[in-house]
Amino acid sequence: MLNRFEPLLNGSSLNNINREEKMIEVNGGVVGVSDRAVVFSTQKDLEPRALATLGKKEKAQLGEHGRLIEKDKVASVHAAKDARFTTVITAKGLGDDIGVHALSEAAQKRIVASVQALMGQSGKAEQLRPGLLQRSGKSIFLAIATLVLTGLFYFVVSSMGNASVEASGKHAGKEKLLYSIASTLGPKGTLLVGGVIAALFLFSAYKNSKKSWLTERYSF
Repeated sequence: MLNRFEPLLNGSSLNNINREEKMIEVNGGVVGVSDRAVVFSTQKDLEPRALATLGKKEKAQLGEHGRLIEKDKVASVHAAKDARFTTVITAKGLGDDIGVHALSEAAQKRIVASVQALMGQSGKAEQLRPGLLQRSGKSIFLAIATLVLTGLFYFVVSSMGNASVEASGKHAGKEKLLYSIASTLGPKGTLLVGGVIAALFLFSAYKNSKKSWLTERYSF
């Protein structure tokens, strides 16, 4: 039963969240709710009063990596119940989705409740579990990339033989360093090191595949 955010959603609390509490600190900035939009700002000192009527025209106030979803574009809010407290507010169409890591579960609850208050409803509730790609996709990609780079590096090292390198220009130092590493490792060493790194990524993917967490999605 979906009751994780119930204390914040009963009765009139949905429409009576104090404006001072709408500035919620997250990793890398703050999440807030204006009268017209949900915003993420890298400006942690953004005044709650400045947030009051913030809309698309005032988006520049949010900082270089700021995000804003206008009220009529908010599609859903997702709250992942895991150690990272991942919260995502999605926009309809190709909008500026807001994805953040809350500093605590309490902060995550405040984000969800603030979005619900803006929308004037708690939303349609669903419980989701992450798929394999969501859990292990990054590690699998890094393992594949490592294997590809290892193959390319092996080809280069094998074709070098005992040739010397004459490096020049601003990248001369990097070229000499790569040549030195290649000469030291040799073809077999290159395969060994690349294989070990790829194996570590694959092991990480395996561990992550065993993890699972619950995400609560509220659609509007």
